[in-house]
Amino acid sequence: MISGPGRDVAYTRQVRDGHLHVVPSDARPLFAAGLLDERLFDVTQLLRWQYGDADRADIP
Repeated sequence: MISGPGRDVAYTRQVRDGHLHVVPSDARPLFAAGLLDERLFDVTQLLRWQYGDADRADIP
């Protein structure tokens, strides 16, 4: 994955209950503190909710 300018991050990929979760390292502390909703990192669910961009010209 490519990080945005000024971000030096690693990504943790994990499959839980059949869902792929991808969490950037700089979000882990916020996630662990309960400040971020875990659904933001559930790629499987995001695609089900049609937040993917493969079939669109804009960013959902």
